[in-house]
Amino acid sequence: MKKNLAFAFSAVLFLMTFSAFAQKNNTSVMGYHPNKYMFPENFNPEKHVLLVMQLPKRNKPNQQHKAGTNEIENVFKNRYGAYQFQIIAPIDISADSTKYADLGIYRFILYNTATTTDRVDGGYTIYSDGTRNPNLPARVATTTIDFYFYDRLTKTAYPSSELRNSILSMTLGPIVSTIVENAKLKKE
Repeated sequence: MKKNLAFAFSAVLFLMTFSAFAQKNNTSVMGYHPNKYMFPENFNPEKHVLLVMQLPKRNKPNQQHKAGTNEIENVFKNRYGAYQFQIIAPIDISADSTKYADLGIYRFILYNTATTTDRVDGGYTIYSDGTRNPNLPARVATTTIDFYFYDRLTKTAYPSSELRNSILSMTLGPIVSTIVENAKLKKE
């Protein structure tokens, strides 16, 4: 009886502690806040059209990754509100191009970076009777993506968001939301 009571008390104490910790850290753990230094102070989405670099293919960087670029566009359409953005290709801002030459409007670019890491992982297979069998080791490649601003006028590259993730929207969504939040704060 005492063991059951002690176990119940310990379980309640653990749940209360865990709940308090989860609430206290909700924004930092679950909110995915980008690095505050990634945002240029003089970037104003009401004044500047944000140029957003298309996502390249992993092994063919001169070609567009269509699904990834579509996901970037969807995140902006869903979170950027009435502010303007333009998905661009590297050729659009080359030295020969005059398409986005007006730096008063097209001053900032949001670039993406991809990092691929290889690891060996065999994992295991779980059968319906609960037994596990190890799988043969296999090479697994994981690509994670992050974003950073570039100021074309001052030729300054800002730090990345530090939200590197293999799910594009998990990285880009908080960045776009923070841009919108910062713009609202500047208005006040």
